[in-house]
Amino acid sequence: MAENEILPLAVFSGYEIDQTDGDLKKCIESQMNSIVPMVSGISSPGDTLLCVVPINGKLSRQAKYKLEQKLVDLIESSLPEDWKADVYLIRKGKGQPFKFILNEAELLIHKISFFYPYETIIQLSGSGDDDCFQAIFLECARQLGSRHGFLFEEAGQSHISMSKSIVSHRSWKLQIRSFLMEYDFPGAIELVKDKAEAPKAMELLLKMMDSRLNFCFKEASQYLQECEKLLGNEIGVIQETKGILNKLLSKEGQEKDLALIEELYRQMEICIDLDDLPAFLTRFYRAREAILLFLLVHGANDQDSAAQIKKSSIYQLIEELEKKYENGDVEDYIGAYFYLKSLNVAHTLQVRNQSFIGHGREEIKSAELWHSYYGTKRTTVSRVKRRFLLESNMMLKDLGAALDDNYSDLIDYMLKMDIDKQPKGKETDEESRVLPL
Repeated sequence: MAENEILPLAVFSGYEIDQTDGDLKKCIESQMNSIVPMVSGISSPGDTLLCVVPINGKLSRQAKYKLEQKLVDLIESSLPEDWKADVYLIRKGKGQPFKFILNEAELLIHKISFFYPYETIIQLSGSGDDDCFQAIFLECARQLGSRHGFLFEEAGQSHISMSKSIVSHRSWKLQIRSFLMEYDFPGAIELVKDKAEAPKAMELLLKMMDSRLNFCFKEASQYLQECEKLLGNEIGVIQETKGILNKLLSKEGQEKDLALIEELYRQMEICIDLDDLPAFLTRFYRAREAILLFLLVHGANDQDSAAQIKKSSIYQLIEELEKKYENGDVEDYIGAYFYLKSLNVAHTLQVRNQSFIGHGREEIKSAELWHSYYGTKRTTVSRVKRRFLLESNMMLKDLGAALDDNYSDLIDYMLKMDIDKQPKGKETDEESRVLPL
């Protein structure tokens, strides 16, 4: 283990949604008083502190993004110079069983292991919410194995104790969970299609998600209808998805166009999570075009030229839209209009234009892309991603739309599906991911 691969992870106390900014600041500063000396005692650590903050209560997306940024600012103000905070919120519902937060911890640690595939995660002992601390420990041990350890203080000195476990991937039931958390629906379909233990409804949902990500909405709707016959019509996330697909297939122009814009941003969020930059930029380019058309076709007082507008190039669309706003032919959606005209959007899509998916041959670099959106390098990539989602949600609200959690809710639902029942005469292949040495 190279010392420069060490990343400390701190579990914080729970956040209450009705907590004031002043109380939050005091709470964070108090905890940082004990965290900073421990982090500073690590010889040659990385420059990032992973921060897990449990939240009680439900937050809107806008409130979630703002809280994450607020926490980053508070934590980084207490960290040594040049250090940055990578903040992750984890749900901890009041009165929920421990299994609930364990499931949340599984998703969270999988995400962290995806973003930090080689680093060794060192969990700071004696900090934060007890249930969350235990859930994070169990999932780190299960998923990270020997890439996980503890940092503790003894006689004023910091010490690291490494985990002595290995990760096993022999169970298909563990593999399917990894595929789901990484949105790898083709891989998951191949894994479950010949498994008698896998519910038929799971295979149908996976096929629906795969079709949907490929914009085959009619096919996705057909898979969902088959799934509904097996599961019934009382499952909230299934009905929500059905409503989304119905709008995407609507014969009413404005409803369908707005639904497509929402879907593009849902999928962009997945691309951001996976750091799939070509897929993100492709959707972002199409989203800007779709919003331009939406403003011209559904925002203009004179809609007679709609058919001709749709045949125009992206530059002609922008010029036409500017004329209509200047002449007063379009008076609504001012926020969306300035969003499209912003340098943030222009600079980001310029990276796309210079790459292989545009008109050039340049490679797509993550830091360059996100710093282009932010306008400066004096920030972190995670901060810019959060700002992009925050501003995107504000723009969607101006159109009468909003980001939602439909994809992640579907993943949560499939992760909780019962795949433990074995065909008669067969033994389970479910084994622990942690095997003692």
